[in-house]
Formats: sequence, C-alpha cells, structure tokens
Amino acid sequence: MRQLESAKERDQKLSITYLCQLLEVSRKGYYKHTFTEQDEDVKVASVLHYCQYVRGQLPKAGVDTIQQCANEYFKGTFQVGRDWLYKVLGANDMLLRSRKRKRPPQTTKGVVNHGFQDHLNTTPKYIATDHCRLTVSDITYVKCLGGFAYLSLTMDAYSRIITGFDLQPTLSTEGPYNALRQTVDFYQKHGFDLKGLIFHSDRGCQYVSKQMTDYEASLGIVTSVTQTGNPLHNAMAERLNGIIKNDWLYNFEDKPIDQVREILSQTIALYNTARPHRAINKKTPMQMLIPNYPNPLTTQPSKNQIAKNNSPKALSLKSPSSCRLTPNKDLSLCTSAVKTTTSRVP
Repeated sequence: MRQLESAKERDQKLSITYLCQLLEVSRKGYYKHTFTEQDEDVKVASVLHYCQYVRGQLPKAGVDTIQQCANEYFKGTFQVGRDWLYKVLGANDMLLRSRKRKRPPQTTKGVVNHGFQDHLNTTPKYIATDHCRLTVSDITYVKCLGGFAYLSLTMDAYSRIITGFDLQPTLSTEGPYNALRQTVDFYQKHGFDLKGLIFHSDRGCQYVSKQMTDYEASLGIVTSVTQTGNPLHNAMAERLNGIIKNDWLYNFEDKPIDQVREILSQTIALYNTARPHRAINKKTPMQMLIPNYPNPLTTQPSKNQIAKNNSPKALSLKSPSSCRLTPNKDLSLCTSAVKTTTSRVP
C-alpha cells in the first residue's frame, strides 16, 4: 500500500504490469480473468436467446430439456451445466410455474367383463426390448371452443414414438380406430412385422369394441386390456397424455376443433423429433428408430431462425450474479464471439 500511495503522490501512471507486480498477480492471470468475464456475458446471452427459441417450439420445456438441447446445439463451443442454467433462468424470470390441476372429465366407460387378458401388467412386468413389440394407447380430453374434443394417442413403448393420433368431437370408436390404423401404417412403412405386437389399453368400451378387436386379430396383433381402472396399469399412455396436453395443448378454449387438429399435427412432429426423453437416454423418439435423425432444435440451419425470431425487444438479460447485459440480436454472432474467447465450462 505504501508503494501504491507513493506512486499516486508522484502522479505516476499505474500500468497493468506495475499493478500485477504490486499485487503479485501474473499478467496472464489478469487477462485470463478479463476474458473469462467477457465469455460469461456472451454465454449467458447466447443461452437465453436459444432458450427463447426452444420455448417457441416447446412452450413448457424445463431446465433438463433446455440443457440437453443447448449442450447439443453449442457442442464444441461451451457446455451448459444444470445448476448454472437454473440460476440464469431464475435471474431472468424464465423458470416455469406449476399449474393447478382440475378434475378432468371421464373419457372412457370401463367394461368389467371384456374377456381379454392384460399382457403388460404380468409378473414380472412385460418390458419392450425393441420396436413393434408393445404399443400403448389411451383417450384424453382437450378443451376447445364449444366444449371438449377427445384425443386418441398410440405410442411405441420402446422408442416413445407417437405412431398414431386422432382428434374427434365425441367418444366414438372412430378416434382409437384411426389412431390404430396410423400405427399399422407406420410399422409397415418401416418394415416391421406386426405379428405378435401387443396393443395395450385401458378397459374403455372403445378398445374392446368388435371393430377394434377384429381389426387387430386380422393382423396378428395381440389385444391387451387392463383388468382394473387403476391408471398405473396404463402408466406410459397416461404420462403421454400429460406431456401433450400440459406442454402444448393448453389455453385452447377459444380455438375451434379444426384449428386444434392443425396444431396437433405440428405438436406430434415436435414431440417425435425435437423433445429429448430421460427414459431413452435423452434421445428423441425418432433417434431411437434412426440413430442420426436430426433434431430441428439443435441442427445448424436453426441458428438463422433463432436470430430471426429474437426481436430487439428481447429480455434484458441477467447473469447468475444479476449482472445486466446487452442482448445480441443475432445468435450466430454470439456463438462466433464465444469461439474467439476462452470458454469456461461450468
């Protein structure tokens, strides 16, 4: 301190070299610290712009989903840690808030004596080890203009691919039947043998109808129906219902059913190609079928779309330390700036 005071008294210019020697810090360490702060600013801005883009496609994408997509998108530039991302999203008010659950309407009328076995909930429980071994299906409701519409979904249990879907204004058998036909077309298109495929559902009257069971029998598909009304006996299908409805098909009370159908088609495509799943090693469903199938949210062409979607009135960004940053409107510039600095991995 005496040396510093004497330098001030002599009006000596305090150079970086002099201060580094005085504080016993190397020049390399000083410049590295400076570049690290700059890199952190660019990293925060880049990740938040990317998060805005992902939320435009997956509105309810949580921290895990964004982290997985961001690490693939920024691969070779920097890595995104879960705790770091949680702090950044929290500082910028971008964490999701839980919604209150309401009692749903009943979508199926259970048939007690349906005469079919449950091939899934056995001892030990059946686990699909490949594609076209087990499909699960269920009906759920979607609130739209004029009341409720009813969505039938069918999913491959191994890959989590939605293989069939249909939206109907009533609880007729037409919805599950159309979804089943789409599933058959999907498997045949990809060269799978349908013989021995287990088609599992709850004991709704639609699934044990003559139209459904005769069609399944004609293709060698094994009909599997739950024996009780316990939703855990068709848990995979119930979980799928929640993802589609809570992540995409919400606040549709003012939209007619035809418009909901159009949005639903886009939703299913995003679910199959863009949303990673923890249960399948953070891959997308289509990547389970085709290993190198591109994710539209992490491929190179999406960078131009991200830059286009980020308007000048983007969020005022904050780092975990609540440091205000000036957002860069072009994400491609952000990523190129990161490459010119030393990236700090959290």
